[in-house]
Amino acid sequence: MLNKSKSIIKIFLLLSLGDFLYFLSDYFEFTKKVGTHTYKLKDGTLIKARNRSSDKWEMFYLLSKEEYSILFDSLLMDDLRRENLYIVDAGANIGLFTILINQHFQLEKSIIIEPDPENIELLTQNLILNNIKQYYLYKKALYKDNSILYFNNSLDFNKRGLSNNGSLKVETVSIEEIFKNNKINYLHIFKIDIEGGEWVLLNSQNKEYFLKCKVIILEYHLDSINNNIYPIEKYFLDF
Repeated sequence: MLNKSKSIIKIFLLLSLGDFLYFLSDYFEFTKKVGTHTYKLKDGTLIKARNRSSDKWEMFYLLSKEEYSILFDSLLMDDLRRENLYIVDAGANIGLFTILINQHFQLEKSIIIEPDPENIELLTQNLILNNIKQYYLYKKALYKDNSILYFNNSLDFNKRGLSNNGSLKVETVSIEEIFKNNKINYLHIFKIDIEGGEWVLLNSQNKEYFLKCKVIILEYHLDSINNNIYPIEKYFLDF
């Protein structure tokens, strides 16, 4: 509870007063269950988020730089600011990571990957709201190959992800296709947050492409099969 209280204080510092009051109203579930709200941050950033969802917390953790803080290490940040960046945002959700990077760096191009139609609708609206135009959107899921699978888009994050059955039929796209089709010889930032699907990407074929990345940001999920981080560490240490 103490951590949530500290977070709410930090949110107060990020949002306008009216939007902070709406945030509290949504936090205590006084808002309509179905609906969205466009939050305006004090720096001018606009974020459209779903009521009574994790969107508002993701907005806070990302835009307050509490998540992906490694990018704002002074030495790395200075290094990245010397170039026009090429990034891939896999598992883009409602576009927050791409917006964050656009705020702090010069981008040559963003490649965005997101399979969920509801997320895609909000993502495209958020990019328009923040005047982000240089991007290419794959309405697909990142996977080890190009195929057709199902995506469980449950509100329970422990049940989300790709499987052979689920609530949403999706096309998948491989890392190989992304690099080859976009003629990527060097990628500045490769962010991967794909709800447990990251494990199948750790194969020998993809090492060739990971070696072309300056920064890889990988969110991993532990489960009954993959119950420790060691395979991920070993995969990258063996490069």
